Amino acid sequence: MNDDNVTMNEEYPYCALFGFNQEAIEQRLLLTDMGDTELEYSERFLDLIIHPSLGQIVDEFYVELMRKPEFMHIIHKGRVDLAGLKKTQTEYLANLGRSFNTQAYFEARLKIGWVHFKVGVSLCLYQTAYRILQEIFLRIICSVIADDAERQVMMSYAQRISCLDMSLAITAYHDSHVSNLEDSIRNIHSDRMQLMQKANTDALTGLPNREVVKMRLQRELVDLDKHKHGIYLIMADLDFFKRVNDEYGHVTGDYMLKGVAARIRQSLRGTDMVGRYGGEEFSILLINKSRQQAEQIAERIRAHIADAPYNANGQEISITLSQGLAGATSSDTAESLFERADKALYEAKDRGRNCVVTARD
Repeated sequence: MNDDNVTMNEEYPYCALFGFNQEAIEQRLLLTDMGDTELEYSERFLDLIIHPSLGQIVDEFYVELMRKPEFMHIIHKGRVDLAGLKKTQTEYLANLGRSFNTQAYFEARLKIGWVHFKVGVSLCLYQTAYRILQEIFLRIICSVIADDAERQVMMSYAQRISCLDMSLAITAYHDSHVSNLEDSIRNIHSDRMQLMQKANTDALTGLPNREVVKMRLQRELVDLDKHKHGIYLIMADLDFFKRVNDEYGHVTGDYMLKGVAARIRQSLRGTDMVGRYGGEEFSILLINKSRQQAEQIAERIRAHIADAPYNANGQEISITLSQGLAGATSSDTAESLFERADKALYEAKDRGRNCVVTARD
């Protein structure tokens, strides 16, 4: 949980953080059997049990707690000042139960749980600490109250106020852990998506790679009969691209490839997609198109590449694109459609390049 979450412009930021409005406070009091009767006992409990024995309670509490290896590990690991802890515990006990039905009381107890979460106090250690406190309270009650009825009342109150405080500390602890886990899961999911995106994307052009186009084609072929028109695949290859690399260098060649990728993408609409097949080859998937529409798109791409030279460091470089177009049939697989489009591409090369050849069905 981010620290910024408890610096909100709220009178009771921890109550806001953990969802304790007045209704939630009343529900928690009802759950822990803390009502008007217990409110009447709160000041008497402080006057009769806590304040006269405050130092004794704190000392006994830490004697017992220091016998727990987990507590000592936190002390040593965090280099915590035991005197400072005793002072904080003294302040906590001095107001135990006072106005427990108010938002201010809940705010203080929730903050304690949140702070303990930040320093790594476990849920088990929390429960142990409150058990120790309850045992100390019960021993003192038994030693100072002779009347059986009053003793039973004070013992019941001590258990209930301890239960209320423990429930608030554990709520803060639990919700903070859950929030951290949710953040971690979101981060893992985001990292996974980024890795998948990176794995599926050509680093140079930013286009999907051949496997992504192939998987998309496989999915579309399954639903071929659902399309009003057809599915077409274009295999496109830059003409004489080796000359660009040889004459202008690979940096310019990479610039040209990115420019060509951008122009092809600009020529497509809707659900159509383009991917880098490898080297200077691109694969273009046209969804729900008639043959005439597919040929028009291929021609638009060809013209978009050929008609305007590229400006690379002040040099105008012209390049053209040969394309093989194949329409899917009911018997096609992704591999067979790629193969037919590739054959049409070679035919376009044989015809002199800078043209579109449509494969025969």
